[in-house]
Amino acid sequence: MNTVTTMSVLIEAEQPLAMATFWAGVFGVPVNPGSTDASASLVPSAQSVQLVFEKTDEPKIFRNRLRLQLVSEDFDHQLHRLIDLGTEFARPGLESLGIRSVELMDPEGNEFTLFARTRVA
Repeated sequence: MNTVTTMSVLIEAEQPLAMATFWAGVFGVPVNPGSTDASASLVPSAQSVQLVFEKTDEPKIFRNRLRLQLVSEDFDHQLHRLIDLGTEFARPGLESLGIRSVELMDPEGNEFTLFARTRVA
């Protein structure tokens, strides 16, 4: 049987511990206790894949080729909470086929998308 399990996503960061702290706030999970300025990660949860941040001195130049997509049943509340955590807008929101979304950026400019979960009647 050929099966693959996603264990974590590695993200290169200028400030791994600061990025781990930001994303821990996004997902409501703690930063792993052994995290440092060189390598930091989140304690895994059932709601997200584990994120690992490794130190790099290379600046981010282009759009991400890999982007996290977050889904919330309370879009407006989560959007305001993400802004309070330091998120910035990357692109205007979209509302097509009744699906609300907005592209945002984390503190180091990595793009991610927040989607509104639509309820099926």
